[in-house]
Amino acid sequence: MQVISTKLKLNGFAGRRFIRNLWIAPLFVCLFAYMPAAEVVDTVIYSDGGPGPYSISKRMVDSSTIEVSMGSDSISVAPWVFISEHNSLLFSEAIDSGVPLKIRFETDYFGLSKTFSLFPKLYARESELKALSDSSVLRRTSYSERENLSVSGYKSIGVSVGSFGEINLEQGLDVRIGGQIRPGTEVSAHLSDQGSSLDGATREISEFDMIYVALTDPLYGAVAGDQYISWIPSGIFKEQKKIKGLSASLHPDRFHLSAFGALSGGIFTTETWYGRNGVQGPYNLSGNGEPGFITPIGGTVKIKLNGKTLAEGMDRDYTVDYDLGSLTFNPSVLIKDKDLIRVEYEYKLFDYQRTVLGTEVGFSSPDSIFSVKGALWSEADNRNHPIDLVLSKKDLNTLRESGDSPPMGTSERLVHHNDVSSEDALYPLYSYVKGGENDHFVHKRYDPLKPDNVSGFYNVWFTYVGEGKGDYVRTDSIVHREFVYRYAGPNQGDYSPQKELSAPERITRGEIIADLRLDLLKARVDIAGLEHDRNLFSQKDDDDNLGSSAAVTFIAGSDQIDKRGAWLQGDYLYSSRRFESETQEAYDRYKKWNDSSLAQGSGAKQIWESALGVTPVKGLSLRAGYGQNRSDSGLITDKITGGSRWLPSKWISVDYDGSYFRHHEGLSKGTGHQENAGIKLNFDNITGGVLYRDEWRADSSGKGAGQAGGGVELGFFPWKLRESVSFFSFRAGEGFLAARDTGYSFLWEQSFDHRIIRGWELSAGGNYHRNVNRTSGTTSTFLIDLISNVEPVSCGFSSRQHYRSNSEKASVFVQVPVFAGKGLGTHVFDDSLKEYVPHTPGDYFMQQREVYDKTIDTRIRKTTLEIDWEFRPLRKIAGILNDLSWHGTLFSEEHVDAERKNASSWIPGVSSLEDFFRKKEVSSGTYADLSYRQDIHWAPQGRDDLRGEFFVTPSFRKIRSYREPGVQAGLDFEYRKGRWTIGDKTGYLHFFRDDSLERDFHVRDINTELVQTLRITGTLDIYLKECAGWARRDYESTVKQSMSLDSCTYFQLSPGLSWRAFDRGFLDASYVFSVVNLPGDLDYRVARGFGSGLSQVFSVVSEIQVGKNFSVSGTYRGELRKLTPESGYEPPQHTLSLQVKAFL
Repeated sequence: MQVISTKLKLNGFAGRRFIRNLWIAPLFVCLFAYMPAAEVVDTVIYSDGGPGPYSISKRMVDSSTIEVSMGSDSISVAPWVFISEHNSLLFSEAIDSGVPLKIRFETDYFGLSKTFSLFPKLYARESELKALSDSSVLRRTSYSERENLSVSGYKSIGVSVGSFGEINLEQGLDVRIGGQIRPGTEVSAHLSDQGSSLDGATREISEFDMIYVALTDPLYGAVAGDQYISWIPSGIFKEQKKIKGLSASLHPDRFHLSAFGALSGGIFTTETWYGRNGVQGPYNLSGNGEPGFITPIGGTVKIKLNGKTLAEGMDRDYTVDYDLGSLTFNPSVLIKDKDLIRVEYEYKLFDYQRTVLGTEVGFSSPDSIFSVKGALWSEADNRNHPIDLVLSKKDLNTLRESGDSPPMGTSERLVHHNDVSSEDALYPLYSYVKGGENDHFVHKRYDPLKPDNVSGFYNVWFTYVGEGKGDYVRTDSIVHREFVYRYAGPNQGDYSPQKELSAPERITRGEIIADLRLDLLKARVDIAGLEHDRNLFSQKDDDDNLGSSAAVTFIAGSDQIDKRGAWLQGDYLYSSRRFESETQEAYDRYKKWNDSSLAQGSGAKQIWESALGVTPVKGLSLRAGYGQNRSDSGLITDKITGGSRWLPSKWISVDYDGSYFRHHEGLSKGTGHQENAGIKLNFDNITGGVLYRDEWRADSSGKGAGQAGGGVELGFFPWKLRESVSFFSFRAGEGFLAARDTGYSFLWEQSFDHRIIRGWELSAGGNYHRNVNRTSGTTSTFLIDLISNVEPVSCGFSSRQHYRSNSEKASVFVQVPVFAGKGLGTHVFDDSLKEYVPHTPGDYFMQQREVYDKTIDTRIRKTTLEIDWEFRPLRKIAGILNDLSWHGTLFSEEHVDAERKNASSWIPGVSSLEDFFRKKEVSSGTYADLSYRQDIHWAPQGRDDLRGEFFVTPSFRKIRSYREPGVQAGLDFEYRKGRWTIGDKTGYLHFFRDDSLERDFHVRDINTELVQTLRITGTLDIYLKECAGWARRDYESTVKQSMSLDSCTYFQLSPGLSWRAFDRGFLDASYVFSVVNLPGDLDYRVARGFGSGLSQVFSVVSEIQVGKNFSVSGTYRGELRKLTPESGYEPPQHTLSLQVKAFL
């Protein structure tokens, strides 16, 4: 295997010239993006006797066109993967030496090499180098004096080798650069590489993490790598994208020009939902209707709640599960019915590679009275570069003939064998049954006892097509909260295993905005257009690709409350029938037009509003207006608006705003109104107010529904205190005044953040909501998030407490097995228990995932409590207490039915203890994890040669079908004298597995380990560890029965040495001889992790720093094991890992 690398070093004049010319890069990107010509290349490579990789070209290879054959058509080709970084092929097995490999492929860009040299290669004579050296150094020294760059980071390479020939190569790069390269010009960079599997089974969303090089200057700027781009602020289009590519900008005085070309991180979309009382989440993202989980791109999720922008984070407003494509609101944000949740985000599709090109230009007059700016973006799928999508010739022909309406096609996806186990826990799996014209899919469970049998599994998504039009029916069976479908026969069902074929698309957007800002006239004109080709395979034009929109707004006069004046305001918005972007958000449509629909609706739209305002006296303003909302020239809604504001003093304001609507279309025909009024008090440290709001919507017969109510709010700035209480009554009936009550809503919100006393800080937020509906019932929700930090001065005591309670959808925990390979994991499948059990070496790694139920509406209340405290005496205390330091950690997490109202369900740990004392058939919650760890450290004053530690951890867990109370404790003691160190470590473990599906059992383990260490030199120690232990696993019927020692004891003997390599690292080598007289597979917590039988383990761990900038680390573990003295040794297990890291 040959590795070729090309490096480009920019220094002196060449570097500065490169930076100055960087702005032309977007022009090249645009040029390359529109070069459709491809070159067909045929080449022959002769095998060197290995699997590769074999480099095939230096061109831009289109991986979807690669064809490989071996001399003769009768010789089959071993499976291979294409490594795009090196333009090379890697085969799954070695190819005999000298075998010709015939390879054909197409290039993406005709004649363009993937690797090339900027300059011709010349070899300088020694005399030339000597003559240049002095002047080069002087120039470089002069230039370096103006630089102020800092460089930090590392490069690492790691190799792991297993017993079965498995080789895993990992490498990492993380470099950060920042500083000035000349006065006013700054450079910043983050360079990193993320390893991904060669077979493409792992889709690296992290490849779009922020890896970039940026250059900023008062006149220009450039960024290469990962970056965010945003549309013109306050425009008709609203979009932000995360891209990987190149951008450059030029911004002299009043002119601005920028351009970019890149790979797009994903597809931008928006979704709007109504909230649900008492359900903080998760709310699942659905993209544009694609099947399966949506994978949002990190950093692109933006949420608005009732028009207010929220912040992402565990300690902010909401969190996002990027694996499952869902979001959950934190207790600080209460979600209610009729709350409008708007989410905009990018998500990754694995259909086609997507590119995006764009430019933005702007100009403003010297006094900023007039400005104009525009933007043009073009985003397109590369139809010749699919990613995971596989289209047959039949599919391609269908797409070419279908125009802009993609036809239906098969939805199945062959599951990669590395993903079968994890997919089985999240999706039902199907196998394909051939039966002539009646080929169909059959649900089939993955067999964990045969992890190597991984062929023939599919994920299939079913679409409802209507009764008698499909071949499948939905059954009552549910696999991990997903429905299972059964084949019923041709036209005997209502579901079909089909979806729309994914067609490559191109969408081009453009917008121009002009602003005029005079003292008595401010105006804006905004014109936008788009072209959307929904099928680049088809040449048919359905005359539905173009859309346009325009907006005009102006205000003439003086709109000020502190002096007399008058003003006239107008707004006009137009969007054509084919204009797809949302011109008004759902919350704005509701507030402005009393429109409660989530979708904007079809048809050409014209919306205009006008308002006349006057300030007759200082401190009082009045306004009135009229507006119309039209669709396809028909009047949908018109309205009359009015409002006023009065400032009787600088501390008091009185506001009123009202709108009266007439709806003229179809079932929505009727009337409505919205009114808001309030009084606010604003003092230096205190703010308060009273508000009133009523809403009403009636049909053409006068029957309607609405709500009316108000509230009070109070704020105290020094304590960051905010209190708000509101009450609203729901009404329905004949007319607004004659309507009767149908329910009510009560809401109490509060927040607080203040240092109560010296050494105690408290931050808390809470929401209580009670919603009563005379028809559907009552919902009560109480959310709280409290953090307390206590650290008294001169006491030695500190503590942090965090309590949180949230209300979410019901969930269950499932174990997701990930097949690691024979002998490379930590778990095996136990056929008798029907469960994955810990076992080293095993075949699986286990991941525990929380899966939410999509089929029911049950709510749970998640309550967590974390208390951490520490005490170290700062003052003299008599006796041994002066030598002790204490540390304790209490953790509790419980999931209980949200409808439980008793006080104990709110107190952390109480429900867990109730479950502990109850029978297993009765449970107060679905999940519980309660534990407390107490650590005591003993260090006698004036005795550096003596120390001791003690810990105890009682715990209780309830998960899936079992409950597990237990206790674990340990006592360590160490004494040093001269070159000798003697210590003892004693451990105790007892837990009880109370399982509702299997037999209950106890596990007990107690062991003690004696450690003797002798320091030979200042850097070399030798040690000997002897451990003896007793352990048992008993069912309830055998827990009190006696058992011979030869079936419940274990012993381990471990000599070793430790070398401190001249203060530059360490090396530790040890040998362990272990005899475990416990039959069967053992829990990983028993016998200190050693398996049953006789084991011999040799291990080496090292980390050495070489020079100032390099470190080498490695581990080796070899194990021989036999289950009984009579049986022979099992095949040896070996694992070797090496890593080299270079620091900058």
